[in-house]
Amino acid sequence: MFKITANLNRWTLTILMAAIPVAATASDRVPIDDGAYLDRKDCDLAERGELDLVSLTIGKAGREVSFEEAGCLVANVKPVRANRYDIELDCREFEDVYQHRMFLDVIAKDHIRVDGDDRYLCKKGFLADGPSSSDPAASVNALIEKWEGLNENCRGGFGDDPNTMKACDQRTEVDKQLEALGYCYDGETTATSEWKKCK
Repeated sequence: MFKITANLNRWTLTILMAAIPVAATASDRVPIDDGAYLDRKDCDLAERGELDLVSLTIGKAGREVSFEEAGCLVANVKPVRANRYDIELDCREFEDVYQHRMFLDVIAKDHIRVDGDDRYLCKKGFLADGPSSSDPAASVNALIEKWEGLNENCRGGFGDDPNTMKACDQRTEVDKQLEALGYCYDGETTATSEWKKCK
């Protein structure tokens, strides 16, 4: 009788262990395609060339996440359940360094939910053929084009308009990105200056 009970308990334990799902291992990559993820309204603004800031971008094969003016590196991606992930990020915004955490739900290949907000992979307007990380020249050209638009809004806007200051602040951030890539704004006068590879 004891042997039968022991064997039944061992079989019960084996069946229970097989039924418990093994947690997937954590990773350092977000499990979605690189690109800009926007709500539908912002994606339409991008198509018309009226979008000021891209609210969420995934890059470097899922290792980088950008929120408007903050750039983040993925520290840890832990599966919570099917298609839901707990994501830890190390972020920098201007001179501030901080940690950020978010829940990501992967609804479909081009549809995600970040902390409950629906976002879609947007490939409209200037996001249609976004610069790839393998083509640095395309990245620089896209940044220069962005800088020129911001510069126009900054210099041509009214001083008491909050959008003018916003454009100036964003232009300063693009300045830093171009300088980090080895480009200088150079010329004899402001009117003739342009972005060139630094000498």
